[in-house]
Amino acid sequence: MISTIERGLQDPRHATLEKLLHACGQELDLVLKGGEGVDQTQFDSVLRASAARRLQVAVESAKNLEQMRRSVRWHEH
Repeated sequence: MISTIERGLQDPRHATLEKLLHACGQELDLVLKGGEGVDQTQFDSVLRASAARRLQVAVESAKNLEQMRRSVRWHEH
């Protein structure tokens, strides 16, 4: 079985990977790759706007963030 996986003749199932890794004292962890799960259409629509409009939106966003930051009560632990 391991030989066929090593030679690329078979793709191991999740349970098989778990068993092999456990035997080596390791574990399988799934991690999202950067950029995956991102709605690219939002970037596209922003990039279609003029530089002046993008700057205007950035300034408005910064003002909104500052207003939100001021409204938050910070609790010291």
